[in-house]
Amino acid sequence: MLLKGITIFLLVLSLCLSVFVFAFRIDKPKFVIQLSEGESFRGTVVIDNPSKEEMRVKVYLEDFTYILPYDGTKSFHPPGSTKISISSWITFSPHEFILKPYARQIVNFTVRPDKDFSTVHCGVLFFESSLGVGADESGAAINIIGRLGSLIFVEPENREKKAKFNDLVGGYYKLKGTFANYGNTFIRAQGTFYMIDSKGIAKDRGELLDLYTLPGNKADVSIPISKKLSYGERYTLVLTYDLGEGDVLVKEIDFSLSSSGEIRILAIRD
Repeated sequence: MLLKGITIFLLVLSLCLSVFVFAFRIDKPKFVIQLSEGESFRGTVVIDNPSKEEMRVKVYLEDFTYILPYDGTKSFHPPGSTKISISSWITFSPHEFILKPYARQIVNFTVRPDKDFSTVHCGVLFFESSLGVGADESGAAINIIGRLGSLIFVEPENREKKAKFNDLVGGYYKLKGTFANYGNTFIRAQGTFYMIDSKGIAKDRGELLDLYTLPGNKADVSIPISKKLSYGERYTLVLTYDLGEGDVLVKEIDFSLSSSGEIRILAIRD
């Protein structure tokens, strides 16, 4: 009986220094480069095969964007299809190679902006290899393809990291707002908060999901409010977003809690 062919793609984009997955690994999953028109950057990615199996590795470039809810999830696109693509700026070699057992291969790439630009551009250099053929529960053949990616961010010379937290409203035991990246570079924002009462006594604290945003991205944020708070009293929530490299965004929100659990915002301070 012939088996119906199915291809499964397995993807890993990690921020770890060294990525181990499937049967091969890469040493640099992320590059952040600052360039101006006419300048260039030469980089390398080392691909290791720690297994006893020979493999064929294909190298190619794709565009990517972050998508709602901006938790790090990416959408991949053909090269040159986004406004922030680096496809016309990058060359790399080799495009395909055989990786012997326990061997390594160096892939060289060069980034050279071909025009003046004022906002971050990005792409991902993929390394793809077949991981073998299996069968699912129905007996269909499964061709498993694994790929690892090196994210490449190219920032302008006049790099500006700017963010806002606005559109604050109260809800049922929660505060809702919008985190917006209005600068010209990528921002990974790590949010924390704590609440104090009118006497300055801490009543609650917590962490929010990390946000991964490119310029123009806006993420809805919901901050949980403890059900242990007393009705009618005045509280202050201090929200802090660590934007990296010592940059922070801080917001103070005074609020009260009704007997129905609804949050009423009393004052907002930056």
